[in-house]
Amino acid sequence: NTEVFKGQGFTVNQGIQVNEYLETGVGDIWAAGDIAEYWSTVFEHYEVVGNWNSAFVQGRVAGLNMVTSLQGEGTRTPFADISTYSITALGSHVTFVGDAFLASGRQSVSRVDPASAFYERFFFTGDRLVGAVIINKFEDKKILETLMKGRVSVAGVTGAFEDPSFDLSTIRINEQRSR
Repeated sequence: NTEVFKGQGFTVNQGIQVNEYLETGVGDIWAAGDIAEYWSTVFEHYEVVGNWNSAFVQGRVAGLNMVTSLQGEGTRTPFADISTYSITALGSHVTFVGDAFLASGRQSVSRVDPASAFYERFFFTGDRLVGAVIINKFEDKKILETLMKGRVSVAGVTGAFEDPSFDLSTIRINEQRSR
């Protein structure tokens, strides 16, 4: 419920909008968790992520930035997390990483390996990986997070994402990054 914050100096949309340091537009007030609509430095748009892990990490970053502000010294910490959500149901482990939705202007490719019983769907904006759905291939989660967080250009290899035998760890993370 964000109604109580409207007309109080806060920018309210899906939540209370905050910058990358989780500061609201009202002096010395930060927001974290389900109510925070934060600026994603990774995806360059506002996001609301309503899961426990994201709220926990946002709370930590907001707390660090509050202390830095109150002390008047130190370096502020941007919130630059990749959201993830995992669940095991009916014998399958399903994980959503990043912005795992097919939005306008976004492309996606899938790969499946019936022998290993895994499925993955990857979402791209331009030459960047921005999201994925992983079923029974949890070991790829960390690699995908690194590619997204590093804003790594995957131009020239997006077709390989369709190949179930393609090892995602072979993508050169330290090569030229997008933007």
